[in-house]
Amino acid sequence: MKPFTGKLCFPLATPHNKVNFLELELLTPYNEIRKLKEKEIIEKALLYRADFTDDREGLPEDFDFSLRMDKSVWNYKRIRPANFPEKNYRHISAFIKNY
Repeated sequence: MKPFTGKLCFPLATPHNKVNFLELELLTPYNEIRKLKEKEIIEKALLYRADFTDDREGLPEDFDFSLRMDKSVWNYKRIRPANFPEKNYRHISAFIKNY
């Protein structure tokens, strides 16, 4: 399976979280994300994989729930709230939906 794209999330990551964004992309096959049709479900899938939510409601049964990062790897030091990783995934999910 191919990760969704190193060119999509990496530019949106702050310098402190670039490696984490890349790791999440490697855990998230593009073909799995493209099957999800709604922006909210794409966002929920990305947030679930990044360990920002435990909510599985709306995710398909064949979604691999075992692939998940640990929330403790995300760095919030010296990052403004507008640039928190979970907020960037909202923008990414909107882009994927329209891509």
